[in-house]
Amino acid sequence: MLEEVFPYELVKDTVRIVWEYAGEGLCGEYNPDVLEDIPLYRFYVERMNEDGEWEDVEDASYCTQVPFDTPDGILKKLLEILMDHFYEDVVAGNSVKKIGERMSWIEPSWAVRCEGC
Repeated sequence: MLEEVFPYELVKDTVRIVWEYAGEGLCGEYNPDVLEDIPLYRFYVERMNEDGEWEDVEDASYCTQVPFDTPDGILKKLLEILMDHFYEDVVAGNSVKKIGERMSWIEPSWAVRCEGC
């Protein structure tokens, strides 16, 4: 079983985005016996409530195209990209379902493509 040593997260004011490995792969649940399958990260978007506790944002948790073995620097850059897309709508209380669906396609190459965006 793959395990992370620490969670990867980015916090901006009252919004937090977290990378987590939840046992998913290209074919649903990751299956190491399937040669083509790879373990993938999932992102979660959370907001701080009035009590100072983190709560999940509705429709803001998706498996991505980001492999579990992606280098730390790329993971951090991808978190910044996710925050750029989600932040304003989460703070405003808008639905982020469409953003989440679009961002589920995020992959390591986005970190390079978006340099200087």
